[in-house]
Amino acid sequence: MATEIGILAVRRSILIQATPERVWEEFTSFEKMKAWFGLMHDLTAYEPRLGGEVVTEVNHGDTHMRISGKIIAFEASRELTFETDMEGAGWEAPPLLTFRLTPVLGGTLVELIHHAIERIGPDAAEMHRGFEGSWTPIHLEALREIVEA
Repeated sequence: MATEIGILAVRRSILIQATPERVWEEFTSFEKMKAWFGLMHDLTAYEPRLGGEVVTEVNHGDTHMRISGKIIAFEASRELTFETDMEGAGWEAPPLLTFRLTPVLGGTLVELIHHAIERIGPDAAEMHRGFEGSWTPIHLEALREIVEA
C-alpha cells in the first residue's frame, strides 16, 4: 500500500530506462544507496528493511545537521519511505521522504517526494520553502547514471 503524500510536498522525478526491479537493486544495500543518495550529504547509516534506520549528515560551512529516521515503507520495486528528523530541531513530528517507482513508457518513473512537512508544526511553511529550494535532481540523475550504465 502506497504511503499517503502529505499536503506540503516537494517533488522531483526522473525517467530511467530500466525495469522497477533493476532500479530497486540500488535501494538494497548501504553501499549501493550511498553511491547515489550520498551526494551533497553523507549517508552514514542505511538499513534496507522495514523499521531500519537511515542517517545522513549535512555540512554547510559552520553548519552541521544530522538527519535520521526509521523506514516506514519498504516495498520491493515500488516504494521506500523514511522519516527525516533533523536533530535538535524540536519538530512536533518529522517530515517523510518517499522514493516511488512506477513502470511507465518501457522504463521506470522514479519520484523523490519530501512530504508531510506540515507535521513539523508552526515553522512548516518556512521549512517547505527551504526544502523546495534545496532539492536538486542530482540524486536522481546519479541513480539514472548507475542504472543505465
